[in-house]
Amino acid sequence: MKINSFYLLDRNSVNLIKESINGKIQKDKTKLKFIKRLRSIDRKGNFISPLFSIIEGEKGRKDSFEEKISCLNHEADVIRQFYKHARVDSDFLSANAQQAGQIFTENLELGWPVRTKYFEVACPMLKAGVPKLQRSSVQDRLLKAAKDLDLPIRDPLVVICLACLHGGKEARGMLKPASPRSYNALSDLYVIIRIGFLKALMSKHGPTIRIHFLSMDTALAGILSMISYPDSSITERGDLNLSLKYEVELFKDLSKDEAIDLLESLLATTGQEGEV
Repeated sequence: MKINSFYLLDRNSVNLIKESINGKIQKDKTKLKFIKRLRSIDRKGNFISPLFSIIEGEKGRKDSFEEKISCLNHEADVIRQFYKHARVDSDFLSANAQQAGQIFTENLELGWPVRTKYFEVACPMLKAGVPKLQRSSVQDRLLKAAKDLDLPIRDPLVVICLACLHGGKEARGMLKPASPRSYNALSDLYVIIRIGFLKALMSKHGPTIRIHFLSMDTALAGILSMISYPDSSITERGDLNLSLKYEVELFKDLSKDEAIDLLESLLATTGQEGEV
C-alpha cells in the first residue's frame, strides 16, 4: 500500500489514546477536539508511529532499559488497538523491542551533552524576561556562551533562546526558563532535528512523503510552524546536514527588518547548520 503521509505522535498524543482505550470519558474540549483529530488520520495511505513518544519515555527523564522496553511494548500495543485502517509500526517495534530499548537507553543523540550545558547556562539569563534595553547585552552573552561551548550559533537551541529573549512566547513555552528541566526542553528540541532527519532521508530515498507531527503542545507546534527544512540532506557517512529556515515571527518583539538582520548575521557567521 502506497504511503502518502507519515504521522508521528508525541507523548501527549499517545497518552490521550491510552485514555480513550481505557474508556475515560473526556470532558475537556481541547482534548475532545484532539482525539477527533487523532481518529481522523486512521485511513489507508497513512502511516502512524509512536516512535517519538517512545524515545522521550514516560518519566520525564532518561529511561532505564527496563522502563524503555515497558514503554515501547505498551505504546506499540495501544497504537495497534486504536488504529485499524492506517499502517502502523507496532509489530516492527514489538519484534525489535530489545534492540530498540538498548539503542534508546545506551546512546544519547549527537549533541545532547553540549546542548544540555548550553541550556543550563542560558536559562538563568532568560529566567524572568529581559527588559528591552538589556537585551542586546544578553544576546551577546548568549552568543558568546554558544561559541565557548563550540555550539554553532545557528543551532536550533541557540536560535530558540534568542527568540525567547526577544519575546517569543512559543520559545519561552518550550524552554520554560523560570523552571528549567533540560530533559523536557531538549526532548522538544530534538523533535525539530528528528523531523529534519526524516525529511532528508525520505527525500534521498524516494518520493517525498508528507511528514506530520501531532501534539497538543502549542509551544512546540508553534515553533515547528515557523521552521522549514529547505536544504537538509544526509551525508555519505549517514550524518544529517541540517539546514533550517526560521521565520521572523519567532522573534515577536523585533521588527521584521530587525529579525531578518539577526538571522542573516547568524547565517553569515556559520553558513549552513552543519552535521548533526
